[in-house]
Amino acid sequence: MATNGEYFYKAITRSGEYLVLQYKLVPQFRSQFLRNHLPNAQNILYLAIIIGGVEVMHISSILFGRKIKKRMDPVMEAIGKIGERDLEFDLKKSGVQEIDDCLKSIDDMRYALKTSLQKQWASEQEKNRQMSALAHDIKTPLTVVRGNAELLQETELDDEQKLYADYITGSAQQIENYVQTLIDVTKSQEGLEEMTSKVRVSDLVQDIKKQSLGLTRVYSQKLHFSENYNTDTIDIAYDQLVRAVMNVIRNASEHSPSGSDISVDVTEKFDELRFTVTDSGNGFSQEALKHATEQFFMDDNSRSGGMHYGIGLFFAMKVAKMHGGDIKLSNSEDTGCGVVMLSIKM
Repeated sequence: MATNGEYFYKAITRSGEYLVLQYKLVPQFRSQFLRNHLPNAQNILYLAIIIGGVEVMHISSILFGRKIKKRMDPVMEAIGKIGERDLEFDLKKSGVQEIDDCLKSIDDMRYALKTSLQKQWASEQEKNRQMSALAHDIKTPLTVVRGNAELLQETELDDEQKLYADYITGSAQQIENYVQTLIDVTKSQEGLEEMTSKVRVSDLVQDIKKQSLGLTRVYSQKLHFSENYNTDTIDIAYDQLVRAVMNVIRNASEHSPSGSDISVDVTEKFDELRFTVTDSGNGFSQEALKHATEQFFMDDNSRSGGMHYGIGLFFAMKVAKMHGGDIKLSNSEDTGCGVVMLSIKM
């Protein structure tokens, strides 16, 4: 028997002649039914080998990927911590030299970033303290200048001298406003003290009402104050909240003409204590409705003729957020005047 490629040959010698048989050997199913309905066994074997090989590679790839992913967990965890601005964590080892080298680089970056942020924070805090101290120091000689100018106005002066004294008094008042703005800026950048205490709501409301009366008298305005609440006590940062509400009321007074009305409504609704202040001005512009609570936002002069530095409502918003509330700006549907509602959780 001889072979040539896929064929087999067998020579048979007979009397006076040779018989050469050419044939193939192909595995077949023993069952006639299987031979009729399935490919031959050899093709099925080849297909099984191919599928088996592909599946082995697929399973190996999955297992390898899971192993690499597990090894990469420390890297992803470190990146996540840095993304969350949490720089106080310890790096874990992966057991793979190349990945551990990457982790070491991440740790060096974390330490450098932490050191840089600490230095920047300390520098900013020191700068704010120096600015605040300087602003307070300026107020002392400024008070002397203003006081003496007012005393000078009480003496007998001719018209020209009175005009000069008025210039001094007005300029001193303007400088004092600028200094107070500088103090407010430094305080707002330092953050808020979140120390709270339990106080009577009636005491809080009466304090705000008393200060509001004094403020509106300065602007020759009429205060309409209403209150409707049931809760007896509330846990708040008292000084911060009073200052925030008064900032809203002061903003309303500054944007309302002399002799106009200022409305302050204190109500309790949906577990919130709400302070709604309505002025008699020209209302908020569309830009102000979107950005008035942003620090240093200055609207155009449509609501007033003065300069405003975007501190009051920004501070009020921070205090409201600190107490789980919010601040909302709108214009009255009836009068078109500005309406600011500051709310805190009860």
